[in-house]
Amino acid sequence: MDRPGLDTNPLELGPDWFNTLFAEIGIDAEVKSLTSKSIGTGQIGENVRFVFEYAKAGPDAPKTLVGKFPSGNETSLMAAKMLNHYKREVYFYRTFPKVAGRITPDALYTDYDEATNRFALIMEDMSPSEQGDQLKGCGLVEAKLAL
Repeated sequence: MDRPGLDTNPLELGPDWFNTLFAEIGIDAEVKSLTSKSIGTGQIGENVRFVFEYAKAGPDAPKTLVGKFPSGNETSLMAAKMLNHYKREVYFYRTFPKVAGRITPDALYTDYDEATNRFALIMEDMSPSEQGDQLKGCGLVEAKLAL
C-alpha cells in the first residue's frame, strides 16, 4: 500500500488513515474518531492501541487494533537497523501465521521501507492479554502461561 504512515507519529494517525486502510482491505466501516495510547515498554519500537468510534460499522469492524511502529529514540532505531529487527518483524507477520496456525494476532497491514528502516504493522488487539516487560522479565505464573 502506498499511503502515509511510515514517517508519521503513530499517535497522530487519524480517521482518514484508517478509513483508507479499511477500504483497501475490505472492512466495511467509516471511522468517525479514534483514540490512541502507547502500550508496552517500547525498547525497540512504539506500540499503540487504537480505539475506534464509527460513523458506520459493518460486522467485521474492529473495536480496537494494535499498531507497531519504529521507536522515536535514535539509539533504539540504530539497534533495530543493526539487528534488522523491523524487517524481520514485518516478514514474520507476513509469513509465520500462515504456517503456524492461531498463535499470533492477525496482521491486517504490514509495510516496510528498507531504505529508511521504517515500518508499520497493524494487527488485531489480543486484549485482555498484556505485553510482557522485557526489562523486568516474568514471574513463574507468566512463564507457565507462556509455555
